[in-house]
Amino acid sequence: QRLAKKNAIVKQLASVETLGATTVICTDKTGTLTKNEMTVKTGFFDRFHITINGVGYEPKGTIQIERPNKSFLMLEATSANNLATLAQAEPKLFDPYKNLVLTAYFCNNASLQAPTTDQTASTSWQILGDPTEGALLTFAHKSGFNIPELDQEFEKVHEFPFDSDRKRMTVVMKHLPTGKIFIFSKGAPANILGICSHVVLNNIRILLDQDTSGNFIEKTEILSRQALRCLGFAFKELSNQESKKIDQLTKA
Repeated sequence: QRLAKKNAIVKQLASVETLGATTVICTDKTGTLTKNEMTVKTGFFDRFHITINGVGYEPKGTIQIERPNKSFLMLEATSANNLATLAQAEPKLFDPYKNLVLTAYFCNNASLQAPTTDQTASTSWQILGDPTEGALLTFAHKSGFNIPELDQEFEKVHEFPFDSDRKRMTVVMKHLPTGKIFIFSKGAPANILGICSHVVLNNIRILLDQDTSGNFIEKTEILSRQALRCLGFAFKELSNQESKKIDQLTKA
């Protein structure tokens, strides 16, 4: 009755008893609890650092890429022409950046919904699916790549969904113009590093040693201390023999 007088609605009385004994409540400050919304803010690939600007799930904003020499490149959703130039002028930046975007986009089952004029609907961009995947999808749309062209260029062959044992999600994609098969994975950084044998530095594929792996882990720990949720990305182009094995596996 005392709760009712204070306009409190409770389904389970035991929950109130537990809450009444609580002295400290810890919450995050990313907007996940308050708005069920996440946004990609920063990241790194190869020797480059990126900062992503924008609000919520609206696919508008800029991406600032910091080069090792501390110079900057700015990209946004309408930067397709700039990317074409970048691919020719700076392949050491463009190639790993594209693989980052492809992994964020293809390891994803969320979808973006634009605001409508319907007064009963939301007036802001929304996502259907997981908030983390929605944030990655928004990042991909901000990246400057033509997303409809990526959809036409690649075909999903198979998906290995995230589970508590693997701690990662993996998709097998076919590049239709060439017939090549690629694998893209996302998951906990330490777990992703644990399955990688090589890393791309200076756009060159080299063996992943303990020092390089430790450097990546140190960077993710720095980001984690800033209350950021960290994910690791990986990709691989399969050989013809490996492609046949994947084909047999996905048809089994």
